[in-house]
Amino acid sequence: MAENGQNPGVEAGIGVARTALRVGQDRARRLRDMRSAFERGDERQALSLARELCGLPGGEHVDAHPGC
Repeated sequence: MAENGQNPGVEAGIGVARTALRVGQDRARRLRDMRSAFERGDERQALSLARELCGLPGGEHVDAHPGC
Protein backbone atom coordinates (compact mmCIF):
# COMPACT_ATOMS: atom_id res chain seq x y z
CA MET A 1 0.00 0.00 0.00
CA ALA A 2 1.09 3.55 -0.72
CA GLU A 3 1.22 6.20 1.99
CA ASN A 4 -2.18 7.53 0.95
CA GLY A 5 -3.74 4.09 1.48
CA GLN A 6 -4.19 3.24 -2.20
CA ASN A 7 -2.63 0.35 -4.00
CA PRO A 8 0.06 1.61 -6.45
CA GLY A 9 -1.42 -0.64 -9.14
CA VAL A 10 -4.80 1.03 -8.72
CA GLU A 11 -3.22 4.47 -8.95
CA ALA A 12 -1.41 3.45 -12.16
CA GLY A 13 -4.66 2.08 -13.58
CA ILE A 14 -6.44 5.35 -12.81
CA GLY A 15 -3.68 7.25 -14.60
CA VAL A 16 -3.94 4.99 -17.65
CA ALA A 17 -7.72 5.40 -17.71
CA ARG A 18 -7.44 9.19 -17.51
CA THR A 19 -4.92 9.21 -20.35
CA ALA A 20 -7.14 6.95 -22.48
CA LEU A 21 -10.11 9.26 -21.90
CA ARG A 22 -8.04 12.29 -22.85
CA VAL A 23 -6.83 10.60 -26.05
CA GLY A 24 -10.37 9.56 -26.92
CA GLN A 25 -11.70 13.06 -26.36
CA ASP A 26 -8.93 14.52 -28.53
CA ARG A 27 -9.67 12.06 -31.35
CA ALA A 28 -13.40 12.82 -31.12
CA ARG A 29 -12.64 16.55 -31.36
CA ARG A 30 -10.45 16.01 -34.41
CA LEU A 31 -13.14 13.89 -36.06
CA ARG A 32 -15.70 16.67 -35.45
CA ASP A 33 -13.28 19.20 -36.90
CA MET A 34 -12.68 16.97 -39.92
CA ARG A 35 -16.42 16.55 -40.53
CA SER A 36 -16.88 20.30 -40.23
CA ALA A 37 -14.08 20.92 -42.74
CA PHE A 38 -15.67 18.53 -45.25
CA GLU A 39 -19.08 20.17 -44.75
CA ARG A 40 -17.69 23.62 -45.55
CA GLY A 41 -15.71 22.27 -48.52
CA ASP A 42 -12.25 22.67 -46.96
CA GLU A 43 -10.74 19.45 -48.26
CA ARG A 44 -7.18 20.55 -47.46
CA GLN A 45 -8.02 20.95 -43.75
CA ALA A 46 -10.04 17.73 -43.73
CA LEU A 47 -7.15 15.78 -45.24
CA SER A 48 -4.68 17.37 -42.84
CA LEU A 49 -6.82 16.25 -39.89
CA ALA A 50 -7.20 12.76 -41.40
CA ARG A 51 -3.40 12.51 -41.66
CA GLU A 52 -3.05 13.52 -38.01
CA LEU A 53 -5.62 10.92 -36.95
CA CYS A 54 -3.71 8.25 -38.88
CA GLY A 55 -0.36 9.34 -37.45
CA LEU A 56 1.05 10.58 -40.75
CA PRO A 57 3.15 13.72 -41.00
CA GLY A 58 1.16 16.64 -42.38
CA GLY A 59 3.18 17.14 -45.53
CA GLU A 60 3.70 13.53 -46.50
CA HIS A 61 1.96 12.37 -49.66
CA VAL A 62 0.73 8.81 -49.57
CA ASP A 63 -0.07 7.20 -52.91
CA ALA A 64 -3.22 5.17 -52.32
CA HIS A 65 -2.64 3.25 -55.54
CA PRO A 66 1.12 2.80 -56.01
CA GLY A 67 2.11 1.64 -59.45
CA CYS A 68 -1.12 2.78 -61.12
